[in-house]
Amino acid sequence: MWTSTCRSAPRKARRDHGPDRNWHHRLVRRARAARAALDGVDVTLSELINWHRAVIAALRSEKRKLTPVELAELLGRLTGRRVSDRSIVFYFARAFPEIPLAVLRESALWTRVDDRGDLSDEGFNELLHPWLGRPS
Repeated sequence: MWTSTCRSAPRKARRDHGPDRNWHHRLVRRARAARAALDGVDVTLSELINWHRAVIAALRSEKRKLTPVELAELLGRLTGRRVSDRSIVFYFARAFPEIPLAVLRESALWTRVDDRGDLSDEGFNELLHPWLGRPS
């Protein structure tokens, strides 16, 4: 589908690639924001991408050895931050693509990431156990 960039100048047209059109630009913006948060540490975009890949590879390697709660704790140690609902969805979706997104979004109700959540550690393990790790 072609759309005009300006109503007064229909000859200027651009290709509309749908909702995923700017995925690369969003990735670059996030990487630059993460880079700015490092307070002057010189990190390239490729280094940030490789770091994300290393975190994902570490999670995959522990998939059958750890419970989902232990995997989330490992994620926190690897990223050096408190585990959030966003980080669980972001990293678990990439490390374990077989887990449905709806299940990952439901895991955001885990009490460790949301004070208003009603999903205990046992519930978190039960929710993700069909796809991850050993039972608690």
